[in-house]
This record gives sequence, structure tokens and C-alpha cells, in this order.
Amino acid sequence: MVDLVEVFKALSNRNRMKIYKTIRIRVIESHDLPEQVECCVGDICKEFEITPSTISHHLKELRRAGLIRMEKEGQFSHISLNEDIFSEVRKFFKELDEEW
Repeated sequence: MVDLVEVFKALSNRNRMKIYKTIRIRVIESHDLPEQVECCVGDICKEFEITPSTISHHLKELRRAGLIRMEKEGQFSHISLNEDIFSEVRKFFKELDEEW
């Protein structure tokens, strides 16, 4: 079961939300493997004025919340999105809407 509190907490940080959106755009633009994109912390750092250690922390929080999956291979991390999370979020808001 998805812990929506953790998902919302992870996305409540502006930098984590921007990092997630950046990863999502890279996945969408990827032609070879649309479900996975190869990315390293340095790639993300280029797009933000944040230190690599802070980016790593944010990635860890996104992973802990279940929003992304990461597999380390050398200096690169293969990052994929957990689309199941968003079906749970949509379901949550749909149920709220139906209650009102």
C-alpha cells in the first residue's frame, strides 16, 4: 500500500518537486527506454543551483516515498518513475471529490 503522507511530504519540497519534474521530462523525452532514463547527480546539478550532496538527499527522499526507483551502476544511476503512485494519488482525490 502506498503511504500518501510520505508522497505528499516528499513533493511538498519545491526542489524535490522540480527534480521529479526534471526526471519525468527526461523519461518522456527518452526514445530508447521510455520507462527508464540514465541520469547522474551531475546532470541534475547542472539544472539547479544546488550542491550534489543536496541533490542526492532529495533523490533519496523521492525514492523513500516511492516516487522513483534507482539502480546504481558505477557513477550513474538508472532512475525510473513509479507510475503506480500516481494512480493511487488520483484515486485518493477522486474519492475525496465523490465525498463532497
